[in-house]
Amino acid sequence: MIPPQLPPRSPNALDMLVGLLVLFLHLPTMALADDIIHPRPYQRKILLTGFTRAKQIMTVSSEVAGKCLKVFVDKGDNIPPSGQLAAIDSTFLVLDLRANKLAQEKIQLQLANERKTLERYTTLHGQKSVPQATLDEVSLNAELHQIALENLRNEQRRLEEQQTRYIIQAPPGWKVLERLVEPGEFVQSGQSIARLGDYRQVIVPLALSINELESLRQTQDIPLLLPDLNTTVSGKIYRISPGFDAKIKKIPVELILETSEVITPEILRGGLRVQLHLNLQEKSNVFLLPLSAIIQRYDAHWVVRSDGKREKVIFLGTSQDGLSAIISAKDLSTQDKLLKTIPPDFKP
Repeated sequence: MIPPQLPPRSPNALDMLVGLLVLFLHLPTMALADDIIHPRPYQRKILLTGFTRAKQIMTVSSEVAGKCLKVFVDKGDNIPPSGQLAAIDSTFLVLDLRANKLAQEKIQLQLANERKTLERYTTLHGQKSVPQATLDEVSLNAELHQIALENLRNEQRRLEEQQTRYIIQAPPGWKVLERLVEPGEFVQSGQSIARLGDYRQVIVPLALSINELESLRQTQDIPLLLPDLNTTVSGKIYRISPGFDAKIKKIPVELILETSEVITPEILRGGLRVQLHLNLQEKSNVFLLPLSAIIQRYDAHWVVRSDGKREKVIFLGTSQDGLSAIISAKDLSTQDKLLKTIPPDFKP
Protein backbone atom coordinates (compact mmCIF):
# COMPACT_ATOMS: atom_id res chain seq x y z
CA MET A 1 0.00 0.00 0.00
CA ILE A 2 1.43 3.34 -1.06
CA PRO A 3 1.40 5.85 1.76
CA PRO A 4 -0.32 9.09 1.00
CA GLN A 5 1.97 11.98 0.02
CA LEU A 6 1.97 14.96 2.32
CA PRO A 7 1.32 18.36 0.81
CA PRO A 8 4.38 20.66 0.50
CA ARG A 9 5.08 22.48 3.74
CA SER A 10 5.57 26.22 3.57
CA PRO A 11 8.78 27.51 5.17
CA ASN A 12 8.34 28.69 8.67
CA ALA A 13 10.45 31.02 10.80
CA LEU A 14 12.65 28.19 12.06
CA ASP A 15 13.64 27.12 8.55
CA MET A 16 14.50 30.68 7.59
CA LEU A 17 16.61 31.07 10.71
CA VAL A 18 18.57 27.88 9.94
CA GLY A 19 19.20 29.06 6.37
CA LEU A 20 20.50 32.44 7.50
CA LEU A 21 22.76 30.73 10.03
CA VAL A 22 24.27 28.49 7.33
CA LEU A 23 24.84 31.53 5.06
CA PHE A 24 26.43 33.45 7.88
CA LEU A 25 28.81 30.60 8.63
CA HIS A 26 29.93 30.52 4.98
CA LEU A 27 30.53 34.29 4.70
CA PRO A 28 34.05 34.29 6.22
CA THR A 29 35.15 31.53 3.85
CA MET A 30 33.74 33.43 0.87
CA ALA A 31 35.45 36.63 1.95
CA LEU A 32 38.78 34.90 2.43
CA ALA A 33 38.59 33.44 -1.05
CA ASP A 34 38.51 36.94 -2.57
CA ASP A 35 40.92 38.52 -0.08
CA ILE A 36 44.13 37.57 -1.92
CA ILE A 37 47.20 39.75 -2.46
CA HIS A 38 50.69 39.35 -3.88
CA PRO A 39 53.85 40.66 -2.20
CA ARG A 40 55.15 43.79 -3.88
CA PRO A 41 58.88 44.37 -4.34
CA TYR A 42 60.13 47.08 -2.02
CA GLN A 43 61.74 50.14 -3.55
CA ARG A 44 63.51 52.57 -1.24
CA LYS A 45 63.02 56.21 -2.16
CA ILE A 46 65.86 58.68 -1.64
CA LEU A 47 66.07 62.41 -2.26
CA LEU A 48 69.12 63.87 -4.01
CA THR A 49 69.70 67.63 -4.18
CA GLY A 50 72.04 69.57 -6.43
CA PHE A 51 72.48 73.04 -7.87
CA THR A 52 72.65 74.08 -11.51
CA ARG A 53 75.88 75.13 -13.15
CA ALA A 54 76.92 76.31 -16.59
CA LYS A 55 77.29 73.57 -19.15
CA GLN A 56 80.74 74.91 -19.96
CA ILE A 57 83.01 77.67 -18.63
CA MET A 58 85.92 79.23 -20.50
CA THR A 59 88.42 82.04 -20.10
CA VAL A 60 88.99 84.17 -23.21
CA SER A 61 92.52 85.54 -23.62
CA SER A 62 94.14 88.01 -25.99
CA GLU A 63 96.43 86.66 -28.70
CA VAL A 64 98.00 90.07 -29.33
CA ALA A 65 99.45 92.89 -27.26
CA GLY A 66 98.20 96.45 -27.29
CA LYS A 67 96.00 99.06 -25.68
CA CYS A 68 92.41 98.02 -24.98
CA LEU A 69 90.16 100.41 -26.85
CA LYS A 70 86.72 99.07 -25.90
CA VAL A 71 84.99 96.23 -24.09
CA PHE A 72 81.60 95.55 -25.66
CA VAL A 73 79.98 93.60 -22.80
CA ASP A 74 79.83 93.69 -19.00
CA LYS A 75 79.27 91.12 -16.27
CA GLY A 76 75.97 89.31 -16.77
CA ASP A 77 75.59 90.34 -20.44
CA ASN A 78 75.13 87.91 -23.30
CA ILE A 79 77.76 87.82 -26.01
CA PRO A 80 76.08 89.46 -29.06
CA PRO A 81 75.52 87.58 -32.33
CA SER A 82 78.60 89.27 -33.78
CA GLY A 83 80.68 87.57 -31.10
CA GLN A 84 82.67 90.75 -30.38
CA LEU A 85 84.06 90.89 -26.86
CA ALA A 86 86.75 93.59 -26.90
CA ALA A 87 88.86 95.66 -29.30
CA ILE A 88 92.66 96.15 -29.11
CA ASP A 89 94.47 99.07 -30.73
CA SER A 90 95.87 97.88 -34.08
CA THR A 91 97.50 101.12 -35.27
CA PHE A 92 100.98 99.64 -35.69
CA LEU A 93 99.58 96.64 -37.53
CA VAL A 94 97.78 98.94 -39.97
CA LEU A 95 101.10 100.69 -40.61
CA ASP A 96 102.77 97.33 -41.25
CA LEU A 97 100.07 96.48 -43.78
CA ARG A 98 100.60 99.84 -45.49
CA ALA A 99 104.36 99.23 -45.68
CA ASN A 100 103.73 95.78 -47.09
CA LYS A 101 101.49 97.19 -49.78
CA LEU A 102 104.14 99.73 -50.82
CA ALA A 103 106.82 97.05 -50.88
CA GLN A 104 104.65 94.92 -53.16
CA GLU A 105 104.13 97.82 -55.54
CA LYS A 106 107.91 98.36 -55.68
CA ILE A 107 108.62 94.69 -56.36
CA GLN A 108 105.93 94.56 -59.03
CA LEU A 109 107.60 97.48 -60.88
CA GLN A 110 111.00 95.83 -60.64
CA LEU A 111 109.55 92.49 -61.75
CA ALA A 112 107.93 94.10 -64.78
CA ASN A 113 111.24 95.69 -65.75
CA GLU A 114 113.12 92.41 -65.26
CA ARG A 115 110.63 90.59 -67.51
CA LYS A 116 111.12 93.16 -70.28
CA THR A 117 114.88 92.80 -69.93
CA LEU A 118 114.52 89.02 -70.09
CA GLU A 119 112.53 89.28 -73.35
CA ARG A 120 115.23 91.47 -74.93
CA TYR A 121 118.07 89.22 -73.86
CA THR A 122 116.15 86.17 -75.07
CA THR A 123 115.89 87.80 -78.52
CA LEU A 124 119.58 88.78 -78.53
CA HIS A 125 120.57 85.30 -77.43
CA GLY A 126 118.66 83.91 -80.39
CA GLN A 127 120.69 86.20 -82.61
CA LYS A 128 123.91 84.99 -80.95
CA SER A 129 124.52 88.54 -79.62
CA VAL A 130 124.75 87.68 -75.87
CA PRO A 131 126.18 84.65 -74.14
CA GLN A 132 124.07 82.09 -72.31
CA ALA A 133 125.49 83.15 -68.92
CA THR A 134 124.11 86.68 -69.31
CA LEU A 135 120.67 85.32 -70.24
CA ASP A 136 120.71 83.00 -67.22
CA GLU A 137 121.56 85.90 -64.89
CA VAL A 138 118.72 88.04 -66.21
CA SER A 139 116.30 85.09 -65.91
CA LEU A 140 117.44 84.49 -62.32
CA ASN A 141 116.81 88.14 -61.39
CA ALA A 142 113.27 87.91 -62.74
CA GLU A 143 112.59 84.74 -60.75
CA LEU A 144 114.04 86.24 -57.57
CA HIS A 145 111.76 89.28 -57.89
CA GLN A 146 108.78 86.93 -58.39
CA ILE A 147 109.71 85.02 -55.22
CA ALA A 148 110.10 88.30 -53.30
CA LEU A 149 106.61 89.36 -54.44
CA GLU A 150 105.10 86.05 -53.29
CA ASN A 151 106.86 86.46 -49.96
CA LEU A 152 105.33 89.92 -49.50
CA ARG A 153 101.88 88.59 -50.39
CA ASN A 154 102.28 85.82 -47.83
CA GLU A 155 103.30 88.41 -45.25
CA GLN A 156 100.20 90.42 -46.15
CA ARG A 157 97.96 87.40 -45.48
CA ARG A 158 99.69 86.88 -42.12
CA LEU A 159 99.17 90.51 -41.14
CA GLU A 160 95.53 90.45 -42.22
CA GLU A 161 94.94 87.31 -40.19
CA GLN A 162 96.65 88.92 -37.22
CA GLN A 163 94.48 91.99 -37.65
CA THR A 164 91.37 89.89 -36.98
CA ARG A 165 92.88 88.98 -33.59
CA TYR A 166 92.65 92.63 -32.50
CA ILE A 167 88.87 92.18 -32.28
CA ILE A 168 88.61 89.52 -29.57
CA GLN A 169 85.82 87.06 -30.35
CA ALA A 170 83.72 84.88 -28.03
CA PRO A 171 80.91 82.32 -28.57
CA PRO A 172 77.61 84.13 -29.21
CA GLY A 173 74.94 83.54 -26.56
CA TRP A 174 77.37 82.85 -23.71
CA LYS A 175 77.14 84.97 -20.54
CA VAL A 176 79.94 87.05 -19.07
CA LEU A 177 80.83 85.80 -15.60
CA GLU A 178 83.69 88.21 -15.04
CA ARG A 179 85.28 91.06 -17.02
CA LEU A 180 89.02 91.21 -16.43
CA VAL A 181 90.14 94.29 -18.45
CA GLU A 182 88.97 97.88 -18.81
CA PRO A 183 89.26 100.33 -21.73
CA GLY A 184 92.61 102.12 -21.71
CA GLU A 185 94.44 99.21 -20.08
CA PHE A 186 97.46 97.74 -21.85
CA VAL A 187 96.88 94.07 -22.66
CA GLN A 188 99.71 91.60 -22.96
CA SER A 189 99.64 88.65 -25.32
CA GLY A 190 98.02 85.73 -23.48
CA GLN A 191 96.34 87.95 -20.87
CA SER A 192 92.81 86.93 -19.80
CA ILE A 193 90.04 89.23 -21.00
CA ALA A 194 86.89 87.67 -19.52
CA ARG A 195 85.41 84.48 -18.05
CA LEU A 196 82.34 83.16 -19.86
CA GLY A 197 79.72 80.51 -19.13
CA ASP A 198 77.32 78.66 -21.41
CA TYR A 199 73.94 78.87 -19.66
CA ARG A 200 71.86 77.97 -22.70
CA GLN A 201 71.81 74.57 -21.01
CA VAL A 202 72.70 73.87 -17.41
CA ILE A 203 74.01 70.78 -15.66
CA VAL A 204 73.49 69.42 -12.16
CA PRO A 205 76.49 67.70 -10.54
CA LEU A 206 75.65 64.82 -8.17
CA ALA A 207 77.58 62.18 -6.29
CA LEU A 208 76.06 58.69 -6.50
CA SER A 209 76.82 55.24 -5.23
CA ILE A 210 77.02 52.25 -7.57
CA ASN A 211 73.43 51.18 -6.78
CA GLU A 212 72.11 54.72 -7.21
CA LEU A 213 73.90 55.10 -10.54
CA GLU A 214 72.52 51.80 -11.85
CA SER A 215 69.00 52.83 -10.82
CA LEU A 216 69.46 56.18 -12.56
CA ARG A 217 70.68 54.49 -15.75
CA GLN A 218 67.41 52.53 -15.94
CA THR A 219 65.34 55.73 -15.85
CA GLN A 220 64.46 56.96 -19.34
CA ASP A 221 63.16 60.48 -18.69
CA ILE A 222 64.59 61.64 -15.38
CA PRO A 223 62.08 63.96 -13.63
CA LEU A 224 63.86 66.85 -11.93
CA LEU A 225 62.03 69.18 -9.56
CA LEU A 226 63.02 72.86 -9.41
CA PRO A 227 61.48 74.10 -6.15
CA ASP A 228 62.58 77.70 -6.72
CA LEU A 229 60.63 77.81 -10.01
CA ASN A 230 57.84 75.47 -8.80
CA THR A 231 58.13 73.27 -11.87
CA THR A 232 59.38 69.88 -12.97
CA VAL A 233 61.56 69.32 -16.05
CA SER A 234 63.11 66.32 -17.75
CA GLY A 235 66.78 65.58 -17.61
CA LYS A 236 69.26 63.01 -18.79
CA ILE A 237 72.72 61.79 -17.89
CA TYR A 238 75.30 64.12 -19.43
CA ARG A 239 78.62 62.82 -18.11
CA ILE A 240 79.79 60.10 -15.74
CA SER A 241 83.25 60.44 -14.29
CA PRO A 242 85.42 57.33 -14.54
CA GLY A 243 87.02 58.37 -11.27
CA PHE A 244 85.90 57.93 -7.69
CA ASP A 245 85.71 60.42 -4.82
CA ALA A 246 87.43 58.61 -1.97
CA LYS A 247 86.28 61.13 0.65
CA ILE A 248 82.55 60.59 0.19
CA LYS A 249 82.87 57.20 -1.55
CA LYS A 250 80.71 58.34 -4.46
CA ILE A 251 80.93 58.61 -8.25
CA PRO A 252 80.65 62.13 -9.77
CA VAL A 253 77.74 62.28 -12.22
CA GLU A 254 76.36 65.25 -14.17
CA LEU A 255 72.76 65.58 -15.34
CA ILE A 256 71.71 68.05 -18.02
CA LEU A 257 68.35 69.81 -17.97
CA GLU A 258 66.26 69.83 -21.13
CA THR A 259 64.75 73.19 -22.01
CA SER A 260 61.01 73.54 -22.55
CA GLU A 261 58.33 76.21 -22.90
CA VAL A 262 58.52 76.77 -19.15
CA ILE A 263 62.28 76.46 -18.72
CA THR A 264 63.74 78.71 -21.39
CA PRO A 265 67.42 79.63 -21.81
CA GLU A 266 66.57 83.16 -20.64
CA ILE A 267 65.74 82.05 -17.08
CA LEU A 268 68.44 79.41 -16.74
CA ARG A 269 71.28 80.34 -14.43
CA GLY A 270 73.59 78.84 -11.86
CA GLY A 271 72.48 78.09 -8.33
CA LEU A 272 68.97 76.79 -9.06
CA ARG A 273 68.08 74.04 -6.60
CA VAL A 274 67.25 70.71 -8.26
CA GLN A 275 65.75 67.70 -6.49
CA LEU A 276 65.78 64.13 -7.76
CA HIS A 277 63.58 61.43 -6.21
CA LEU A 278 65.24 58.10 -6.92
CA ASN A 279 63.74 54.66 -6.36
CA LEU A 280 66.26 52.04 -5.32
CA GLN A 281 65.39 48.40 -5.77
CA GLU A 282 66.26 46.51 -2.58
CA LYS A 283 67.20 42.85 -2.32
CA SER A 284 64.88 40.31 -3.92
CA ASN A 285 63.60 39.01 -0.58
CA VAL A 286 62.30 42.37 0.71
CA PHE A 287 58.62 43.10 0.06
CA LEU A 288 55.76 45.48 0.81
CA LEU A 289 52.51 44.19 2.33
CA PRO A 290 49.45 45.82 3.87
CA LEU A 291 49.66 45.99 7.65
CA SER A 292 46.52 43.87 7.89
CA ALA A 293 48.33 40.96 6.19
CA ILE A 294 50.80 40.62 9.07
CA ILE A 295 50.11 39.38 12.56
CA GLN A 296 52.41 39.33 15.56
CA ARG A 297 52.48 36.38 17.91
CA TYR A 298 55.10 35.56 20.55
CA ASP A 299 57.55 38.27 19.39
CA ALA A 300 57.38 36.97 15.83
CA HIS A 301 55.58 38.13 12.68
CA TRP A 302 53.59 35.89 10.37
CA VAL A 303 51.74 35.94 7.06
CA VAL A 304 49.25 33.38 5.82
CA ARG A 305 49.18 31.91 2.34
CA SER A 306 45.92 31.43 0.49
CA ASP A 307 45.99 27.71 1.27
CA GLY A 308 46.18 28.46 4.99
CA LYS A 309 49.87 27.70 5.40
CA ARG A 310 51.64 30.17 7.67
CA GLU A 311 54.97 31.84 6.83
CA LYS A 312 57.29 33.52 9.31
CA VAL A 313 58.67 36.86 8.18
CA ILE A 314 61.02 39.54 9.53
CA PHE A 315 59.37 42.91 10.11
CA LEU A 316 61.71 45.69 8.92
CA GLY A 317 59.48 48.73 9.38
CA THR A 318 56.72 50.68 7.67
CA SER A 319 56.62 52.72 4.47
CA GLN A 320 56.75 56.51 4.48
CA ASP A 321 52.96 56.80 4.22
CA GLY A 322 52.53 54.37 7.13
CA LEU A 323 50.07 52.17 5.19
CA SER A 324 52.36 49.30 4.28
CA ALA A 325 54.79 47.07 6.12
CA ILE A 326 58.30 46.26 4.95
CA ILE A 327 59.10 42.61 5.50
CA SER A 328 61.84 40.16 4.59
CA ALA A 329 61.21 36.48 3.84
CA LYS A 330 63.55 34.23 1.93
CA ASP A 331 60.75 31.83 0.87
CA LEU A 332 58.39 34.48 -0.55
CA SER A 333 58.16 35.81 -4.08
CA THR A 334 55.92 38.24 -5.95
CA GLN A 335 53.98 35.27 -7.38
CA ASP A 336 52.84 33.96 -3.99
CA LYS A 337 49.25 34.44 -2.86
CA LEU A 338 48.67 35.72 0.65
CA LEU A 339 45.65 36.66 2.71
CA LYS A 340 45.14 40.39 2.88
CA THR A 341 43.45 40.10 6.28
CA ILE A 342 44.43 37.40 8.74
CA PRO A 343 41.51 35.87 10.71
CA PRO A 344 41.42 36.85 14.38
CA ASP A 345 41.51 33.21 15.46
CA PHE A 346 44.78 32.54 13.61
CA LYS A 347 47.24 30.56 15.69
CA PRO A 348 50.87 30.20 14.51
